[in-house]
Amino acid sequence: MHLTALKHLAQELVSHAPDRSFIIFGSTSVFASHPEITSTVETYEQTLDADFVPEPIDEGTWRDLRNALGKESRFFEANGYYADINGPRAFECFPVDFRERLVPLKGVDGVSALEPNDMAVAKLIAGREKDIRLLSILLAHGYLNASTIDARLWKMDMDDKLRVRVDLTFKETLAAAVKLGYQAVPHD
Repeated sequence: MHLTALKHLAQELVSHAPDRSFIIFGSTSVFASHPEITSTVETYEQTLDADFVPEPIDEGTWRDLRNALGKESRFFEANGYYADINGPRAFECFPVDFRERLVPLKGVDGVSALEPNDMAVAKLIAGREKDIRLLSILLAHGYLNASTIDARLWKMDMDDKLRVRVDLTFKETLAAAVKLGYQAVPHD
């Protein structure tokens, strides 16, 4: 996905639900802070979707937006990318104060994105292999700050089992970033 595709998708969402605001999270949220990212991070070329949370959301809005712009939509067939519409449960993986750092998507009113380090916190909690790979690349290219992630991550409310898993995931991510040339103090 490229920034133009993300903006097109966001504009379509706004046109389908003009009384809603939207938060972009997931990997494509980085475009709001770093519109040039595809020139250095090839991983984005393979991304076909962008994750959005409409606010407020209800069952009808969720269904309408998925039908119009989701994976099974004509929009996806015509354009090759789609919106993954989520509810507020997604916020459970975001730092509590994430709203203070939302980044407006330039050129699209009513659409904001997670700040990149907040996105990294959410991805570390998810802990998938593809997230570790992406975060290590973003760290190595200077799009993320390990100390900022560390500070925000450990303010999250996590049970002991999740805390251990997330700590291991963060260490694995930093080790992978170092192999890609990241020059930082290792995570304790």
